[in-house]
Amino acid sequence: MPYYQTQDGCRLFFELHNNDQAKHNPVKHNPTIVFLNGFTQTTLFWRYQVGKFKSSCHVITYDARAQGNSDSGDLPLTLDQHVKDLADANRNNKESLLAQLKALQTYPDLSTTTFSFQIPTLVITGSDDPMVPDNAAEQLAKHLGAQWEQIQDAGHCIPLETPDLFYSLIQPFIAS
Repeated sequence: MPYYQTQDGCRLFFELHNNDQAKHNPVKHNPTIVFLNGFTQTTLFWRYQVGKFKSSCHVITYDARAQGNSDSGDLPLTLDQHVKDLADANRNNKESLLAQLKALQTYPDLSTTTFSFQIPTLVITGSDDPMVPDNAAEQLAKHLGAQWEQIQDAGHCIPLETPDLFYSLIQPFIAS
């Protein structure tokens, strides 16, 4: 299995899905899409979407600290650390799940975080997501300078709940 080792020695599991067009025409620009797991999810969560996107994009999936096949590491599980791991860059076992739950209790107000992306970013949330309130999603998108789309009557598992709608939101974003 492929792993990326962070500067502090934490091994993060990842998968690269290169598209077939790139193999036949390496000069053509093909966008890269990175799917980030939600709370307690793993790379398995993205299988359907990988199949939809890999014909036109390079797709990267990975398990963040304490998710899936990645180590928990010794550093605190924070949103800033998650972003740092992404920038530098045993399916959910009991110890990892407990570490995620503990970290979730201490997530700061997004306005106090220091991360930012210099790439186009799309934030997609569900109107019925009990873990991500509307104001937090809107604040995250604003903080990132991102586009925000909300899917009505969807919860926290949008790619599984409404896979085709999810795809239909991402495809034009990538094309633009």
